[in-house]
Amino acid sequence: MNAEFNLVFYRLMKKTVASDTIPEGLKTKCLLWQGHKADGGHGRISYKDRIVLTHRLAFCTANELNYDDQSFQCNHKCSKPNCWNIDHIYKGNQLDNMRDRTASGMNPQSNKLYCKQGHEYTPENTGIRKINGKFMQRYCRTCVRASDKRRRQDKRLGC
Repeated sequence: MNAEFNLVFYRLMKKTVASDTIPEGLKTKCLLWQGHKADGGHGRISYKDRIVLTHRLAFCTANELNYDDQSFQCNHKCSKPNCWNIDHIYKGNQLDNMRDRTASGMNPQSNKLYCKQGHEYTPENTGIRKINGKFMQRYCRTCVRASDKRRRQDKRLGC
């Protein structure tokens, strides 16, 4: 590691505790930031006269990447936003982040078993659509059929 990382590492360790367990699929414990946190739970620290995210600062410094480069995100393998262990962070994008979130059960929408009308999300009753050609959204086929039927009836009645 470079001298810059040693300085960053020293500053981050001042407000860090190691987790009690090692996350599944990883070899080391999380390094959990105990200082100030952003709304999403990510650690924040003042560095070079500005406020930065701890996990991004650690990852970019360790890998000699430009912190301000917006072409990538620093995503967590451990699903803990205040973890800054560079072994738990990878260079990715928003789609990677959303897939990780869904796979780890952190996406509240993917945990829902029923639609707003109470129909169960089963393979037969669940459809998937793309939004803006990128993001996937599931929908209830029973609700869509009912909505289509109402629309056809309204059209026939001239509503």
